[in-house]
Amino acid sequence: MSLSLMIHMSIRPFICLILILALAGCTNQQTSDSTAESTLQDVSALANNEHEEPSAQIERYIHELGDSKFLAKHDLYRKFFEIAKEDVLNTLVKHENDSVAVQSAWEIAVRTIPVDGENRPYKPDREKTRLFLKTLENRFQTQVPKWWRDVVMNCGANSRFSIYSGDPKVDPYHTVLTDERNGWPLIECPAGDQFIETSGGFQYKTAGDEILLPKSMFDSHRTNSGKISGHVTGAFSDSSFYVAFHRNGGRPFDLTCIDRMTGDIKWVSTVCGSSGNTIGSYLGDPTTWATIEIGDNNRLVIYGACPHGFFAHSFDQTDGKTLAEFSDGY
Repeated sequence: MSLSLMIHMSIRPFICLILILALAGCTNQQTSDSTAESTLQDVSALANNEHEEPSAQIERYIHELGDSKFLAKHDLYRKFFEIAKEDVLNTLVKHENDSVAVQSAWEIAVRTIPVDGENRPYKPDREKTRLFLKTLENRFQTQVPKWWRDVVMNCGANSRFSIYSGDPKVDPYHTVLTDERNGWPLIECPAGDQFIETSGGFQYKTAGDEILLPKSMFDSHRTNSGKISGHVTGAFSDSSFYVAFHRNGGRPFDLTCIDRMTGDIKWVSTVCGSSGNTIGSYLGDPTTWATIEIGDNNRLVIYGACPHGFFAHSFDQTDGKTLAEFSDGY
């Protein structure tokens, strides 16, 4: 056998081995590239929540509610109600988050109204509306004022997203000061209460209590004539006085807690308001009624309504932190 033939035969296995290794490397590279591409797709899908279950999405939205402002809460509630079927809503009514439970009970009621109305008035199902009120009372741990119950039970709608308040059987407010020039109401407060300007400040009186408030508290509510104008509501506990002055119909306003012994302000918190926040300002400045209810377990709830919506907001009496809230505008 020639030397060249022997060399050729001896190196052929090595060439085959090299070819095999090269092919294996290509295959591994393709597999690696494919795996990397698949991983990137999975990450992208996860980022876009394509593989997220509806229940997980809803819980994520609920977590994001937190201390969001009104319009942000409105958007978040709309997002998870859009993906919440009837069975999910029935589960959400039992959710550990009181705000979510109450808002879901209201969503169940308003889903009995068509999304697009036919230019005629609608009303949410009365039994489902009663269940909403029952859920709210259980979660907020206070009894709903009669006038507020009337507003909710008598509410109407042009469509599912255009709901207006019903009329209370008895007007919850009365006028305590009118404009001398034209007789228009300047200050209104709950029936039975009084709010009087004196040389030393503003006196708020109920059937069994009274307090003198500094004039500086209401300077921002004065008109060009120097008179204050708006609606005021107050309530007494053993150690504190809670007062809210509200002018703009349905929009958020401050609730102030004052120490009855020292007169110092203990905290100021924002009340959520109604659908006036989402409808816009073209509705003018309608009356907003509000009642503060002192509840058990260190709670207080302010119930409010104006012609185009209603709301309820529960606070901790000690520090003013929100415990639960409901708004027809969410």
